[in-house]
Amino acid sequence: MFMLNGKPLALDVAFTSGDINYPANWMRNASLSEKNAVGITEVADPAWYDRRFYWGVGNPKDLEDKNNYASYDKDGKGEGSVTSVTPGLKTNWIDQQKATAGSELSKSDWMIIRKEEASTAVPGATQTYRTAVRAQCKKREDQITACSTTDELAALIGDGKYGDVVLEAWPTE
Repeated sequence: MFMLNGKPLALDVAFTSGDINYPANWMRNASLSEKNAVGITEVADPAWYDRRFYWGVGNPKDLEDKNNYASYDKDGKGEGSVTSVTPGLKTNWIDQQKATAGSELSKSDWMIIRKEEASTAVPGATQTYRTAVRAQCKKREDQITACSTTDELAALIGDGKYGDVVLEAWPTE
């Protein structure tokens, strides 16, 4: 990453330094000595972290739900009754699994309603698929629940860069 006066410079974006306007392609075409003469330095990119699981490098989000209180003592311990609960990562990811299962099941809900209202049989393949979706949702929830650290959950879900999810796959119709 390139920096000028403490601010990052993007490639292919025009910029101004002093009274000089530099075109968008200048950073690509300039030599290191030309960049240094303007005051541009190259620094290492900041460490990558998955924002779904971490507040920053080495700073994991809460895995479990957290109770919030109206007041706290000098040591930060909550006092009185719980005023709200902040969902932890496990709760959020389990909710996502349920939403996905609900979305998959909603595609054939009309068949279930038709059966109840008009006694029209639901095809066996549809019933099998719906059962498989519910079972798979439970398996995925169990996998998430079994995680004891944020790192384990992040590894289970995948790193967000390459889409490598370790959770068991959803069934297909």
